[in-house]
Amino acid sequence: ARVSGTPRSVGEYLVWDHRRLEALLAQSLKLARAGLWPEAVLRFDEYDTGLRHHADVEDVILFPAYEEASGNLPDGPAKLMMEEHHDVRLGLDRLLRAVRGNEMGELQDAFGEFADELEGHHAKEEEILFPSIDTTLDQQQLRALVEKMLLA
Repeated sequence: ARVSGTPRSVGEYLVWDHRRLEALLAQSLKLARAGLWPEAVLRFDEYDTGLRHHADVEDVILFPAYEEASGNLPDGPAKLMMEEHHDVRLGLDRLLRAVRGNEMGELQDAFGEFADELEGHHAKEEEILFPSIDTTLDQQQLRALVEKMLLA
């Protein structure tokens, strides 16, 4: 649990959001497997909106701030994460078609590929990029950055 009044780190906030989103996806899959397609679609739509927003916040707010603070490396980690976000969005499109089409076989296939890709992506962010951001920016910059992401 976070100590009240202490600044929230980039990692703390975004890892929390990863777990929140993963729970929504798991709920959607559980509903689909139970044949509760309308409910699965609603839950997946919530996941889809949330993950796209999460990636947009990283692409538009977080990564540019990190690149500026770390010296704008042309092929730095932020660029790789943005490229991976493109692939994540394509995976979301495939999942969305499957869940809206009530296609369990396609949903399971799409999820298998998507889950592997997303797990690797989240690991790179959580184990390497977020800790680097949290140590590169000073406390005032971090506080302002997290606040900006929370309000986006």
